[in-house]
Amino acid sequence: MKKVKLLFRKFLSFFKIKKAKSEEPYFGRPTQMPYVVNIENTTDNIIENVSLFFGNNQTDLDFNSDGNYEKNGIIISSLIPNVTYRYIVKSFITNKTNIGLTLIVCENKNQILQNYSVKTQEANGNSFVKVIRPTIDPYQNQTTILSDKEKFTLDGNTEIILHKIKSKTVVKMYFYPEM
Repeated sequence: MKKVKLLFRKFLSFFKIKKAKSEEPYFGRPTQMPYVVNIENTTDNIIENVSLFFGNNQTDLDFNSDGNYEKNGIIISSLIPNVTYRYIVKSFITNKTNIGLTLIVCENKNQILQNYSVKTQEANGNSFVKVIRPTIDPYQNQTTILSDKEKFTLDGNTEIILHKIKSKTVVKMYFYPEM
C-alpha cells in the first residue's frame, strides 16, 4: 500500500509540475520588433545625403502634423502601426538601441545597392562615420530585398545618411535590435 501511495504522490507531483510549466509564459529566444521607416523621394531628381534619425539635431518644426518628416521632396514616415516617425526619432534620444540587422526593401535594384553611412557624434565634438556598402548575396533569389548585418548603435546622436535616393523611389528600412 505504501508503494502505491508513493507512486501516486510522484504521479501527482509530476502532473503539477507539468501543469505549472504549461502555464508559464514562453521563455524561448525572444524576438525584437524592428523599427521600420519608409523613405520616399517624390521628385524627378536624385536627392543626396538624406538623413534619418539624429534626434538631437531636429526640432518639432521638421515634422508635419502626422509625425512624418517632409522636406525638399523627401517624406520619411513610420511603417509601425500607431507609431509616428517623430516618436521613433524622439525615443532614440533617451533609449540607446544596438542594431544587429538592417533590411532594405526597394523595387529599384540600383537603389538597394546605394551606399549609406552611420555617423555618430559625441558631446565633445568627435564624430565617427562608418560607410556601409550593401551587396546582394549571389545565392539570394530576391533582388528587391537586401539583408545587411553591420552592427551599430542608434541614439540621439546617431544619423543614418542615405547617400542617394533615386527619383520617384520608395525605400523601406527595417532596423532590428540586436539580441
